[in-house]
Amino acid sequence: TFNQLTPEESKRRLGKIAEKIDEDQDGFVTVDEMKRWIKQALKRWIDDDMERQWQAHNQNSDAYVSWEEYKNVTFGYIFDEADPKVSFNYRQMMIRDERRFKMADYDGDMRANKEEFTAFLHPEEFDYMKDIIVLQTFICKEAIYIHTHTHT
Repeated sequence: TFNQLTPEESKRRLGKIAEKIDEDQDGFVTVDEMKRWIKQALKRWIDDDMERQWQAHNQNSDAYVSWEEYKNVTFGYIFDEADPKVSFNYRQMMIRDERRFKMADYDGDMRANKEEFTAFLHPEEFDYMKDIIVLQTFICKEAIYIHTHTHT
Protein backbone atom coordinates (compact mmCIF):
# COMPACT_ATOMS: atom_id res chain seq x y z
CA THR A 1 0.00 0.00 0.00
CA PHE A 2 0.93 3.64 -0.29
CA ASN A 3 1.71 3.82 3.45
CA GLN A 4 4.47 1.24 3.04
CA LEU A 5 6.41 3.24 0.43
CA THR A 6 9.49 5.25 1.28
CA PRO A 7 8.98 9.04 1.31
CA GLU A 8 11.01 9.29 -1.92
CA GLU A 9 8.90 6.66 -3.69
CA SER A 10 5.69 8.28 -2.43
CA LYS A 11 6.80 11.65 -3.80
CA ARG A 12 7.79 10.11 -7.14
CA ARG A 13 4.43 8.36 -7.55
CA LEU A 14 2.42 11.41 -6.51
CA GLY A 15 4.41 13.43 -9.05
CA LYS A 16 3.40 11.01 -11.82
CA ILE A 17 -0.25 11.32 -10.80
CA ALA A 18 0.01 15.12 -10.74
CA GLU A 19 1.50 15.05 -14.26
CA LYS A 20 -1.54 13.09 -15.48
CA ILE A 21 -3.93 15.55 -13.81
CA ASP A 22 -2.11 18.63 -15.14
CA GLU A 23 -3.81 18.72 -18.56
CA ASP A 24 -2.04 21.81 -19.91
CA GLN A 25 1.33 20.67 -18.50
CA ASP A 26 2.02 24.06 -16.90
CA GLY A 27 3.36 22.49 -13.72
CA PHE A 28 0.25 23.35 -11.69
CA VAL A 29 -2.93 21.39 -11.00
CA THR A 30 -5.96 23.66 -11.08
CA VAL A 31 -9.21 23.00 -9.26
CA ASP A 32 -10.93 22.36 -12.61
CA GLU A 33 -8.24 19.88 -13.68
CA MET A 34 -8.58 18.10 -10.35
CA LYS A 35 -12.40 17.97 -10.66
CA ARG A 36 -12.18 16.52 -14.18
CA TRP A 37 -9.64 13.93 -13.08
CA ILE A 38 -11.75 12.88 -10.08
CA LYS A 39 -14.86 12.58 -12.28
CA GLN A 40 -12.92 10.52 -14.82
CA ALA A 41 -11.47 8.27 -12.10
CA LEU A 42 -14.92 7.78 -10.57
CA LYS A 43 -16.45 6.94 -13.96
CA ARG A 44 -13.67 4.42 -14.62
CA TRP A 45 -14.24 2.83 -11.20
CA ILE A 46 -18.03 2.65 -11.78
CA ASP A 47 -17.54 1.09 -15.22
CA ASP A 48 -15.07 -1.46 -13.83
CA ASP A 49 -17.40 -2.26 -10.93
CA MET A 50 -20.35 -2.74 -13.28
CA GLU A 51 -18.32 -5.13 -15.46
CA ARG A 52 -17.25 -7.18 -12.41
CA GLN A 53 -20.82 -7.33 -11.14
CA TRP A 54 -22.11 -8.12 -14.66
CA GLN A 55 -19.77 -11.12 -14.91
CA ALA A 56 -20.85 -12.36 -11.48
CA HIS A 57 -24.61 -11.97 -12.03
CA ASN A 58 -25.17 -12.64 -15.75
CA GLN A 59 -25.54 -16.39 -15.31
CA ASN A 60 -26.74 -17.18 -18.84
CA SER A 61 -24.25 -14.83 -20.56
CA ASP A 62 -26.88 -12.93 -22.54
CA ALA A 63 -27.26 -9.16 -22.96
CA TYR A 64 -29.17 -8.76 -19.67
CA VAL A 65 -29.03 -9.43 -15.96
CA SER A 66 -32.53 -10.39 -14.91
CA TRP A 67 -33.90 -9.76 -11.44
CA GLU A 68 -34.00 -13.54 -10.93
CA GLU A 69 -30.31 -13.88 -11.84
CA TYR A 70 -29.34 -11.05 -9.50
CA LYS A 71 -31.55 -12.37 -6.69
CA ASN A 72 -30.28 -15.95 -7.03
CA VAL A 73 -26.62 -14.95 -7.04
CA THR A 74 -26.97 -12.39 -4.25
CA PHE A 75 -29.56 -13.94 -1.94
CA GLY A 76 -30.08 -17.51 -3.18
CA TYR A 77 -28.49 -19.45 -0.34
CA ILE A 78 -29.28 -17.06 2.50
CA PHE A 79 -32.89 -18.05 3.08
CA ASP A 80 -31.82 -21.58 4.00
CA GLU A 81 -30.31 -20.10 7.19
CA ALA A 82 -31.96 -21.16 10.44
CA ASP A 83 -31.68 -17.81 12.22
CA PRO A 84 -34.85 -15.78 11.50
CA LYS A 85 -33.12 -12.54 12.51
CA VAL A 86 -30.52 -13.04 9.79
CA SER A 87 -33.17 -13.98 7.22
CA PHE A 88 -35.24 -10.92 8.16
CA ASN A 89 -32.32 -8.59 7.54
CA TYR A 90 -31.57 -10.22 4.21
CA ARG A 91 -35.25 -10.16 3.25
CA GLN A 92 -35.28 -6.42 3.89
CA MET A 93 -32.15 -6.04 1.77
CA MET A 94 -33.75 -8.08 -1.01
CA ILE A 95 -36.90 -5.93 -0.91
CA ARG A 96 -34.73 -2.81 -1.07
CA ASP A 97 -32.71 -4.17 -3.99
CA GLU A 98 -35.82 -5.24 -5.89
CA ARG A 99 -37.33 -1.78 -5.49
CA ARG A 100 -34.12 -0.22 -6.82
CA PHE A 101 -33.87 -2.79 -9.65
CA LYS A 102 -37.42 -1.98 -10.78
CA MET A 103 -36.64 1.74 -10.79
CA ALA A 104 -33.44 1.20 -12.80
CA ASP A 105 -35.24 -1.11 -15.24
CA TYR A 106 -36.32 1.66 -17.59
CA ASP A 107 -38.44 -0.54 -19.88
CA GLY A 108 -39.99 -2.57 -17.05
CA ASP A 109 -39.09 -6.05 -18.32
CA MET A 110 -37.25 -7.08 -15.10
CA ARG A 111 -34.07 -7.49 -17.15
CA ALA A 112 -31.33 -4.91 -16.92
CA ASN A 113 -29.09 -4.07 -19.85
CA LYS A 114 -25.67 -2.66 -18.96
CA GLU A 115 -26.94 0.93 -18.68
CA GLU A 116 -29.84 -0.11 -16.42
CA PHE A 117 -27.58 -2.38 -14.37
CA THR A 118 -25.18 0.51 -13.83
CA ALA A 119 -28.11 2.65 -12.65
CA PHE A 120 -29.09 -0.14 -10.26
CA LEU A 121 -25.58 -0.46 -8.82
CA HIS A 122 -24.81 3.28 -8.76
CA PRO A 123 -28.13 5.15 -8.59
CA GLU A 124 -26.41 8.36 -7.48
CA GLU A 125 -25.05 8.72 -11.03
CA PHE A 126 -28.48 8.82 -12.73
CA ASP A 127 -31.05 11.60 -12.45
CA TYR A 128 -34.01 9.25 -12.87
CA MET A 129 -32.82 7.27 -9.82
CA LYS A 130 -32.80 10.19 -7.37
CA ASP A 131 -36.31 9.46 -6.05
CA ILE A 132 -35.37 5.90 -5.09
CA ILE A 133 -32.28 7.16 -3.26
CA VAL A 134 -34.44 9.52 -1.21
CA LEU A 135 -37.04 6.81 -0.55
CA GLN A 136 -34.47 4.25 0.54
CA THR A 137 -32.72 6.78 2.77
CA PHE A 138 -36.04 7.62 4.41
CA ILE A 139 -36.92 3.94 4.92
CA CYS A 140 -33.49 3.25 6.40
CA LYS A 141 -33.66 6.19 8.80
CA GLU A 142 -37.20 5.21 9.83
CA ALA A 143 -36.06 1.64 10.53
CA ILE A 144 -33.17 2.90 12.63
CA TYR A 145 -35.50 5.20 14.57
CA ILE A 146 -37.98 2.38 15.22
CA HIS A 147 -35.21 -0.01 16.24
CA THR A 148 -33.61 2.44 18.68
CA HIS A 149 -36.93 3.36 20.27
CA THR A 150 -38.32 -0.16 20.64
CA HIS A 151 -35.16 -2.04 21.68
CA THR A 152 -33.97 -0.21 24.76
